[in-house]
Amino acid sequence: MLILELAAWVLIFAMGAFAVIWAIMIVRVMVSQNELPHIADAADHPAPEGGWPKVSVILPTHDEERVLDACLASVRAQDYPDLKIIVALDRCSDASPTIAQRHAEGDPRVVVTPNDAYRDGWRGKCLPMQIGSELAEGDWLLFADSDTELDPSMVRGAVSTALREGFDMLSVLPDLRCEKLFEHIAQPVASLHMMHMYPPHKVNRPNGSSRPFSLGAFTLLRRSVYDRIGGMAAVKDQFMEDINLARAVSKSGARVGIALGSGLFRCTMYETFAEFRGGWKRIFIGAANQRVKRLRVHGLRLMALGFALPFSQFAGLIVAALVYQQGSWILGSVLALLVLLSALLQFLVLAKFYRASGASAFAALLFPLGAGIIGWLLTRGASDLQNERPFKWGGHDYVCEAR
Repeated sequence: MLILELAAWVLIFAMGAFAVIWAIMIVRVMVSQNELPHIADAADHPAPEGGWPKVSVILPTHDEERVLDACLASVRAQDYPDLKIIVALDRCSDASPTIAQRHAEGDPRVVVTPNDAYRDGWRGKCLPMQIGSELAEGDWLLFADSDTELDPSMVRGAVSTALREGFDMLSVLPDLRCEKLFEHIAQPVASLHMMHMYPPHKVNRPNGSSRPFSLGAFTLLRRSVYDRIGGMAAVKDQFMEDINLARAVSKSGARVGIALGSGLFRCTMYETFAEFRGGWKRIFIGAANQRVKRLRVHGLRLMALGFALPFSQFAGLIVAALVYQQGSWILGSVLALLVLLSALLQFLVLAKFYRASGASAFAALLFPLGAGIIGWLLTRGASDLQNERPFKWGGHDYVCEAR
């Protein structure tokens, strides 16, 4: 009986701690959402003094026939008054060039530039981004991925937000498409873990106290700042060109920011679980600065969390029932109530984030499984680094150097 009561008190402490942690998380999610600018709030702002600056949209494209047509249609539908659209093809072997050329023939703003060569030392989409920027005109560059779709007011809202907030570089968090089962289960956990590694509310702080971050799916960058850091050549050998570009911009003294694109900006990301696995593994490797220990620690922690949550909650209910049967009904009731409270707060926090990520709120019940999958990807990334296993990015195989 003494051991059972001791176990009950340990679990009461654990459930109480879980309840406090999830309550804090609710507050943090709400504060983070309120602190970050919303592009939708700026979509109807009037033109700035002197008129809207010219923007060149650059779409680095490698074998994107599945999504390119919808992406280009959404970019061409922008209500922004001064836009140039550059499709930077990169060693395409599918119908992407045909799709891009069809849009160019129907819209004089669209320019298609092919690249069939590989430059030594350039990785991933850095080269097509650089080639596209060389054809750009105007004061702002907008790098966007071909698997995105934009509401007609998106570019105008982003430019207005950057100008009003004083950002020289602005990335926008998208609504993620979640249709397939693996997207509902694992994609919100992957996004949540990236936010843990790079908290969004720290990005918009003044230089010196900020933590620079950028999302390559939609990055608006002042042309003068881009030229000052040397363009994409500054990050040509990086596996996470977006985050490293943000760091280079911040080091130059320019200001980096992030905003929410809810309702105006959608991203598909990956079509199959194999693509999801390979893509997110590369992202995490880059986000961890290719550090084996950091990847492994993050992965083991996430897997441990995914296991600990359901195990401790199940154990709490079992111990509560046993203690209650032994006559300690107050102790058993307190433990059971804390288990239910922590589980409820956990679901509310995760459901809110899952909905924001485009997934079903009920998929939050499968968080332990998602945590196990993403934790495994992190540890697998550490193993790949340590054993110099290659991975494919932008149609080319690369071997990361472990740090």
